[in-house]
Amino acid sequence: MLRLIKGNDDVNEKSELTVDVEASIASAYDTALPAKEQESVRRHLTFILLKLKEPNTLIAPVQAALIAIQSRPTAKQWYEHTAAKVIGAVLLALVIAGLTKLFGWN
Repeated sequence: MLRLIKGNDDVNEKSELTVDVEASIASAYDTALPAKEQESVRRHLTFILLKLKEPNTLIAPVQAALIAIQSRPTAKQWYEHTAAKVIGAVLLALVIAGLTKLFGWN
């Protein structure tokens, strides 16, 4: 059911699944990927790891790629930083104070 993809010489033949897994492993080490794509790669590699059976040469690289993804620190979103929370709270207080003064609720 899987087609074989032939490289430059006939000795180097790989299935589409192997090429797909190797592409996912390569993208797992890409630190420039957005968080959503990293999560997608992590889920794909986890799914593949569960399907691989011993003895398969891709098990160790998939495990190493998963460890690399999981050990990478997650970047905070802009709204998760303390400074953004403080600025948001101050702006909210100013809006509430302005509405209170406008409607004479003081």
